[in-house]
Amino acid sequence: MGRRKGRGNRADAVAVEQGNSQRKSRRVAVYAIVAPLVLTAVMATVFFQEAVDVVVGSTGVDPTSIETRWPLKFGCDLAGVVAMPKGGKGLDDLGITFAEDPRQTAVKAGAGAWGRGTLYVSLRTSKDNEVVVNSVQPKHVTRTDEVAVDWLLSQPATCGGEPGAWPRAPYQLDLETGSFAKVDDEGKVQPLDFVDRVVKVDDPFTFFVDVTGCSGTYRWLLEVKYSYRGHEYTRTVGSVENPLLSIGGSTDAAVYESNPGTTEPGRWYETVPSLDKPPCE
Repeated sequence: MGRRKGRGNRADAVAVEQGNSQRKSRRVAVYAIVAPLVLTAVMATVFFQEAVDVVVGSTGVDPTSIETRWPLKFGCDLAGVVAMPKGGKGLDDLGITFAEDPRQTAVKAGAGAWGRGTLYVSLRTSKDNEVVVNSVQPKHVTRTDEVAVDWLLSQPATCGGEPGAWPRAPYQLDLETGSFAKVDDEGKVQPLDFVDRVVKVDDPFTFFVDVTGCSGTYRWLLEVKYSYRGHEYTRTVGSVENPLLSIGGSTDAAVYESNPGTTEPGRWYETVPSLDKPPCE
């Protein structure tokens, strides 16, 4: 395995040395992603319409704020893998400092979820203001069959747990089929329960969505529509100009593994022969 050492310290605790011109041999892996079981129940929502630009708010003052995270879970996410599209930044050019998860640093630089990711959304309101949720709607911006990536970045089991562990979120979104549904612990599809949800200052509207995209490159967004004092507002996670990115399929791109838990002065990342589990298996 080739290592790349770094130095120093850094929304994504010692910096990787930048400009390291000496490149060591890289091993590559081929990943074949298997599409997950399609949810066919009538309670699943399909969103084949294309996204258009959304204006946030209508009239008046919107009392809400929104917090999001994509595509990694909070804490020690050992299953999340990110992919840099062809022509994107090289790993050496990201300025990784390990002040945040290097995969989140990569996402900020243009990488997307590889096969699978988790979207966290928390809509909040201020003071005594209450808003009512009207809908939560994922939408495609673009979708292509092409799977063109320069490299993948994963993280090993440095914080406990199994590297392939991925507890399911209640809501499931399949970008290939357009299926958006709530699934219980027994795998049964339940009605989506977003509509008429009242959001209060001490009761934010918070949810997680497991997202799979296993047969191409998907650029997409999520719209949250809600009402406040007779006006409807829309907040989006992602946008037409800056959509969320998911990529899945087969690739021979180089695979790297970051090691932020190491105590040595120069934290590093290295090439690995394979990941423990294909993201969409």
